Amino acid sequence: MNDWKECTLSDIIIFKNGKKKPDTEGTFPVYGGNGILGYVNDYNLSKGIAIGRVGVYCGSVYYSRKECWISDNAIQAINRDNSDLIYDYYLLKSLRLNERRIGTSQPLLTQEILNRIVINCPDIMQQRKIAAVLSAIDNKIELNTAINENLEQQAQALFKAWFVDFEPFGGVMPDDWIECILDSMCSLIIKGITPKYNEHSAQLVINQKCVRNHQIDLSLARCHEPKKVNEKWLQYGDIVVNSTGTGTLGRAAQVLFTPNNMTVDSHVTIIRASKQEYIYYLGLWATSHEHDFEMLQTGSTGQTDLPRERLKQMQIVLPSDSILSSFSKVIKPIADIRIQKQQENQRLSALRDTLLPKLMNGEIDVSAVQV
Repeated sequence: MNDWKECTLSDIIIFKNGKKKPDTEGTFPVYGGNGILGYVNDYNLSKGIAIGRVGVYCGSVYYSRKECWISDNAIQAINRDNSDLIYDYYLLKSLRLNERRIGTSQPLLTQEILNRIVINCPDIMQQRKIAAVLSAIDNKIELNTAINENLEQQAQALFKAWFVDFEPFGGVMPDDWIECILDSMCSLIIKGITPKYNEHSAQLVINQKCVRNHQIDLSLARCHEPKKVNEKWLQYGDIVVNSTGTGTLGRAAQVLFTPNNMTVDSHVTIIRASKQEYIYYLGLWATSHEHDFEMLQTGSTGQTDLPRERLKQMQIVLPSDSILSSFSKVIKPIADIRIQKQQENQRLSALRDTLLPKLMNGEIDVSAVQV
């Protein structure tokens, strides 16, 4: 680290507060403290970094490769000539900026706080090598994510063709199919447990943050002390549906892996198929009906709830077992690849997070990296 020098963030990065986003919709992403908020017809940053400035997302860091708008609840970060933009992104991610905020009821991160942070910084060539190592991992994660999105679109298209448009059956629902309620196809529709958190336990409890984009992110799950193993412990093929709160209620995902020692908390509902033939059909039905789940909510704003009885009474088409078996044979290989890619992403994310502080403090030598 002889060629690293001590400096402040202001020596390598220019910080500016974002601005209120335009009212007109467009194609440029708007970044706030919690990521992309929408899309507008203008941009105030050609490419760069957004840092959460206020509230619970204070210190969150996002990178945009293209033109974007940084909103007024975020701070722009732009590299100076002596720094690499992608390196700056990973550097900011490593600094735990959320721990540097001020205020309690309304946490705040300011330009002044950021400017004063002291760091040890390598020369720009080493910066680029460090950025190359970390971005290679993130690029693979993005590729896997794109593959999974494509596979899900294929699975949803097949579901629609078979069970909405009835394309293999001449566009008409077969006579031996029936319309029924969801409860008649399930052995269990129930909300999860009230957890007693214990970070030393091997038992995981999935919360609403874990369920997003039709996937279950176990990195956001927490450990808890189980009272006993019961029917609420997850099984392969279970569907989990967020059941509390505006903005999260209705999000659904399916457990397409072996869920050892896992359950969900009381803000998430478990839907379990009563027959193996129903598993993939119900999973795709659920992820295509998130809006319908949301419409079943009761309660006032911020206190909304998805009642289990309403969920049970939802109308659904019940195809014949032979058709569902044929459909499962088509979908299972797609589901297997999707979960492999998701699990690979979780391993890659863990690897990146392990390497990040070691690269940023010079513990790992990057001299042999080609850029």
